[in-house]
Amino acid sequence: MSSSLQFSAEIAAGPRQVYAAFTNPILLRGWLCDYALFSRVQGNRYLFCWNNGYAAMGQYTVLQAPDHVVFSWTGEGDPAATTVEVTITAEGAGSRITLTHQGLGDGDSWKSSREAVERGWRDGLENLVYFLDTGLDARIMRRPMLGINIGFLEEGTQERLGLPTGDGVLLSGTVEGLGAHNAGLRGGDLITSLAGHPLKSYSDLAAALVGKKGGDTVDVAFYRGAELHQVQMRLSERPRPPILESVAALAEHLRKVAGDLAGELDALLQDVSAADAAARPAPESWSVNENLAHLIFTERFSQMLNFGVMGGDDHIVWPDNNAAQLTPILSLYPDIAALVDGLKRETLATAAQVAELPAQTADDKPIFTTISQSMMGLADHTREHYQQMREALEALKAAQRAK
Repeated sequence: MSSSLQFSAEIAAGPRQVYAAFTNPILLRGWLCDYALFSRVQGNRYLFCWNNGYAAMGQYTVLQAPDHVVFSWTGEGDPAATTVEVTITAEGAGSRITLTHQGLGDGDSWKSSREAVERGWRDGLENLVYFLDTGLDARIMRRPMLGINIGFLEEGTQERLGLPTGDGVLLSGTVEGLGAHNAGLRGGDLITSLAGHPLKSYSDLAAALVGKKGGDTVDVAFYRGAELHQVQMRLSERPRPPILESVAALAEHLRKVAGDLAGELDALLQDVSAADAAARPAPESWSVNENLAHLIFTERFSQMLNFGVMGGDDHIVWPDNNAAQLTPILSLYPDIAALVDGLKRETLATAAQVAELPAQTADDKPIFTTISQSMMGLADHTREHYQQMREALEALKAAQRAK
């Protein structure tokens, strides 16, 4: 004996965008799972994975754009395979989605699977509505912010602060305007309990915040010196990241940033010799030239990610900073002058790539938001490596003075 569970939702986006959210790996990762792997061909298999260890796999049996998707489903621990059918109908400028999960068994062996299906699709469709409306992952945006800076209980710290215990989360400070600061906490406080969960160390915070979202109020216990305090803390919401309104605006922003970064780089490397640029300040530290090669590689990697996003699959991952990213660039650009010129060209090439995206890309919020967030974060990464170059040059000067 089998049965079905049915779910429905009204969505402001049109059927084409809703259909894409079930058939595009990038979009699936924005509302349903943490990793999605499949080829969008009817009959091909898929794999969905979540960071909590859950996984589901199956086969897409119907891909009928823009209104009908059917796929088999075998979730972690399921007694047998089931079927998911998605029907999308236009309603004005938006859509109505009806999702039916079929073939679920009864009895004790199916109890946990039915509960996971019901919870997963209920929460998933709620995330989908938010994702298609904003382009942002609700699972991330609804995570609460405490607004704390973590301290370390080094030898003597407990005695110096007069704390009766070393178990808990020590604060080195709080962020003005966020939950902990507004609740009266400050640096030197030791949080021992949050939302009824005892805290032994920083790693216990995640469990204490399970199921909580920005705007919720929780009880907090903490020591200030030897005195135990009890307060209530309103968990802060995450601010929405800045997303520009059009492809043209994003491209113009990137061109301006490229100019700013070029000026900062010229000032940083003024009068730096070829020998100093090529020298490592320490065996495990990058030279100026290696930092520049890494930044060139990063721009090219970002261009490839944009290519993947527009094509519907950006599953290329950055495994680590191994030498294979640097050696081809260093062989092509053999000195600091060539590397600087190459980096400036690549930043402008990234802006040019964005400028040539179809203007209607901005109307597809999930896709445009994915590109925008990636592009808007490049400058911070570049300036971090500028600082590494600055530190490398200072270390070399110090070593030369010590001789």
